[in-house]
Amino acid sequence: MKKLWYSFAMLLALAMTVSFAACSSDDDNKESEKQKEETGVSNVTYMVYASNDLINYFDLVMNYTGQQGSTLTKTLTKSDFKEKTINGVSIPCAEVNIGEITLGTVNEKALKVSFTLQRNSNTDVFTTYVPLLAVYLSATNAKRSFSSDTFYSGKDSEISNSQDFLTTIPDRFNRRTFNFNLLYSATGNISGEDGDQLKRFTDRYSELILGWKSGSKVDLANTRAFILNEGTLGKNNSNIIYFDWATNTVNTSCIYNQQNGKLLGDTGNDLITYDEGLLVTVNGSNYVAWLNGSAVEKKRMSFADYTNLGLVRDITFDEDDQLFVSTTGGYVAYIDNRNGKFAFEDSIKVGTYPEDVIYFKGNVYCAVSGWGADNRVAIIDTEDYTVKSYIDVMVNPDNLVKCDEHLFVQGYGPYAADYSCPYPWGEITDGTYKELGNASKIAAGNGKVFTALSQTNWSTYTTTTTLAAYDVATGTTDTGFFKNAPSSIATTNVYSISVNPYTNYVYVASGDGYSEGTIHVFNAEGNYQASFACNGYCPNTIVFLKN
Repeated sequence: MKKLWYSFAMLLALAMTVSFAACSSDDDNKESEKQKEETGVSNVTYMVYASNDLINYFDLVMNYTGQQGSTLTKTLTKSDFKEKTINGVSIPCAEVNIGEITLGTVNEKALKVSFTLQRNSNTDVFTTYVPLLAVYLSATNAKRSFSSDTFYSGKDSEISNSQDFLTTIPDRFNRRTFNFNLLYSATGNISGEDGDQLKRFTDRYSELILGWKSGSKVDLANTRAFILNEGTLGKNNSNIIYFDWATNTVNTSCIYNQQNGKLLGDTGNDLITYDEGLLVTVNGSNYVAWLNGSAVEKKRMSFADYTNLGLVRDITFDEDDQLFVSTTGGYVAYIDNRNGKFAFEDSIKVGTYPEDVIYFKGNVYCAVSGWGADNRVAIIDTEDYTVKSYIDVMVNPDNLVKCDEHLFVQGYGPYAADYSCPYPWGEITDGTYKELGNASKIAAGNGKVFTALSQTNWSTYTTTTTLAAYDVATGTTDTGFFKNAPSSIATTNVYSISVNPYTNYVYVASGDGYSEGTIHVFNAEGNYQASFACNGYCPNTIVFLKN
């Protein structure tokens, strides 16, 4: 399902500049001259664009065959390629002049070219991989149109892991041939090197060559973390703060604003990793956005027109690039993102005020809170998009987390007269719920569920917080897991807990909603490491990426 990595270093594009033979202006010869325009082409030049990875490891044996039998064989090596800037993107380019050719009937496959990859003498191990093999053709004469096929080398199902990928791809691609049939047409618009076709190619090239850095205006580390600060309801001050999780170096400005030139919006509600990038829901502004790994917005969907659905809350996705969004109107909306479509498809009624959604073992689970009036988790079938069943849990369920093959739910429980609540949490197994303890926030990772129980006395406005770690395998709780924690944690509200999947470090975010929150970092063994400001109000979650 996921495009976690593509097959290797194969970005090749082809552009062709064509100038047509001059024609006589004699009125008596218009028809013959028109026929000459349709069949004669001179000064044909292929512009061969290739990624640095490709030309570092392969020579390109080019075989050209024109419709009337013209042929050319040429081997392109790294020395044949010069950097050329196309639409602001620097791409290695080799120019191959074909000369004069004759084209036949329009709309037939007029120009054929193939490239056979020949492994060169470079014996270094591949360290990067870029997936696309594409052909684009441009021409300078506005009376003719050239189009092209696009090829994706795709995913190699025989490659089981990244190590195999890095060591075996050179042999797999050696002597592989890619064929292109370029169509000749008498209709349509011609675009030169700045035209739409080549622009689409260079955009795609930039995205694939630069990967998660595509479009970034800020120099980000490979070890990136993003904090979603909810902000204050109605104040339009939500933000996303980036920091380098290897050094805890924080970029204090909103990275979303820096990258996209606009504010994130009002009340960011959820942030998750997806397709080497991010998905964010912004509740008050009522939209969902897909960001790349630098927080550059790729696509956005407003829910403003879907008035019956209410406001967006939380988001998850399944193995087929279907996105599922809970909404305050009582629905879970389905967004089809197969092939990057990012289109609203449907919605299903699950109950009043659904909160968290999570994909688990082939189904989407949704906490139906009723904001205190419901106590169920809905199980949604992602095949026919129906509610299969409901599971009774605590009153007002809120969060869902998974750890290995286990699913856990946390909620508020019934409110008392003094507005306090017990915050129960527990495990869902085979359609039943078992309570395990009390926690106002939970997160999972490294075989553990990390819990924080923050309770406020609203008559004195004092808060007490306790931290613990539940071992999923043994079913035991360690109240002493977090060691040497700052004393301030015990008297402030914990707003969220997040776990870095690359290091198993635990990040405890505290904040009262009226001042900037603080992130406290603990290593995989629970030892306190550092604290830093989150540069926003109400730190909702932290997500982690690595490239």
